[in-house]
Amino acid sequence: MLVTRIEEHSKNKKRIYIDDQFAFILYSGEVYKYGMKSGHSITETDYYEIINDIVLKRAKKRALYLLTSMDRTENQLRNKLKQNEYTEDIIELVLDYVKKYSYIDDERYVKNYIESNAERKSRQKIISDLFQKGIDKEIINQIVGQYYQSDEKKIINQLLEKKKFNRKEATPKEIQKMFNYLYRRGFQLEDIKKVLHI
Repeated sequence: MLVTRIEEHSKNKKRIYIDDQFAFILYSGEVYKYGMKSGHSITETDYYEIINDIVLKRAKKRALYLLTSMDRTENQLRNKLKQNEYTEDIIELVLDYVKKYSYIDDERYVKNYIESNAERKSRQKIISDLFQKGIDKEIINQIVGQYYQSDEKKIINQLLEKKKFNRKEATPKEIQKMFNYLYRRGFQLEDIKKVLHI
């Protein structure tokens, strides 16, 4: 294994390339400890020691830190780790680790997201939001389907109550404004029309 390039990453970090492929980022002290120099070989023992004892541990620690601040989807965590320049192999190992201990669980994320947003967002808007977060369509449809067996008209009525909207006292302009508001939130036209008596 040949160290083909060492680049400055930041003040005390280096980007290491082995056999012309990006391998990992190390602190300057770690580069010195392993005697890494461009054009010099690295033993397989040292390589796997760096991967397992430094890079993988650091990536797991980073993932756990990211998950303490907020619940994330698998895709969100993957993207964050990519931004931190971890390789695909390391990212997969980290994702396996956090899934094993249920630190990430897309099904749980979908359930929590629905419970937090069901009163102010339509079924369609929630599906769209979750899809944009990179959650598998099958998981979304299954859980959203279970949750939304109830009528969306009920959710629209709850929103109207919250907004203190009185259909009988509303002017045509106010009704149109409310119609647009509900439509933008992804409610079905038929449901909006029924609730607003249009």
